[in-house]
Amino acid sequence: MPEPRHFEVQPYRYLLKKIDMDKMQKDVSDLLLEMKKRRKNRIIEVVSDGKAYRLNLKDIVYISRLKRGSVLIVEQASNENEKKYEEIKSNEKLEDWYPQLSNDGFEFAHTSYIVNMQKIVSIVKEDILMSNKQLLRISRTCKQKFHERFSYYFSKKYRRDTEK
Repeated sequence: MPEPRHFEVQPYRYLLKKIDMDKMQKDVSDLLLEMKKRRKNRIIEVVSDGKAYRLNLKDIVYISRLKRGSVLIVEQASNENEKKYEEIKSNEKLEDWYPQLSNDGFEFAHTSYIVNMQKIVSIVKEDILMSNKQLLRISRTCKQKFHERFSYYFSKKYRRDTEK
């Protein structure tokens, strides 16, 4: 894959290279997968009891552990004054969700749930108030990592907002 340092030396090296159609299709499909991965409105698929859902990550408030699987608390599209929330059960465990979501602002606040940092209204000591008015507790085992990740997320968000 081309890297920025290659363009400083030979800017047209990749444009003039002859490649066959199969190689080009593979490169384009890899590029499209990477673009989809980096897209702002990432979508995840959830299968639950024979139903399939496509959810925007920004709509997930938090994911909680169940005996078998997990439950996603999802914000439904409605008017600004009142928001509705839906619980979607999934067969996937929290340990399966975390690697998919950790780079998108989700973090364990407790061993029983992963929270979406975009949906945090306030944090007071070990209590997190979520956008659905749910009060969640930060566990002692997750406290340090959660606060580090939240500070990083908050500073990144602040820089992005001030640049606009």
